[in-house]
Amino acid sequence: MDSHWAVDGDRVVDGGRVTLWKFQPSNFHTHTAQSRPRNSRSAPAPGDGTISDVILRICSRDEWSAVPEGGRYTAPSLEAVGFIHCSDLGTVGLPANALYRGRTDLLLLEVDPAKVGAPVRWEEGVPPHPEGILFPHVYGPIPRNAVVSVTDYPPDGDGTLKLPDSLAVR
Repeated sequence: MDSHWAVDGDRVVDGGRVTLWKFQPSNFHTHTAQSRPRNSRSAPAPGDGTISDVILRICSRDEWSAVPEGGRYTAPSLEAVGFIHCSDLGTVGLPANALYRGRTDLLLLEVDPAKVGAPVRWEEGVPPHPEGILFPHVYGPIPRNAVVSVTDYPPDGDGTLKLPDSLAVR
């Protein structure tokens, strides 16, 4: 029997993962265990009905401005561990607050995995999250044209980084 996402008001709940979501009949989809990134070892197929077909990469304004038109974004982790750490809408706050809390120079890159041209695998974080949350890892550079949107990622007054409203409510 397939497992399904549950919709609870403005939240999509899948086990311990909660994603904010603005309900509109046009974006209501049923998700089976086969299409859910949470239990998958690779990115969902384009157009498979996932609520968000993007993954997020946190980077600084300077890092992003250094990527020329037609160029490719890389991160030190690509050379060090072989992939670029990314997140999704429901998990980006975890690495953001663990690694970048209080920084005022951050952006969120919305990346279309179908345009990356490299494997995107949903795997344990480094270190693994105690609840088994999986994160997307991009096994190659991210072409600039795979970045479909760039959003400022400012901290709150106490330094906490939260998903911007423009991404949380769609």
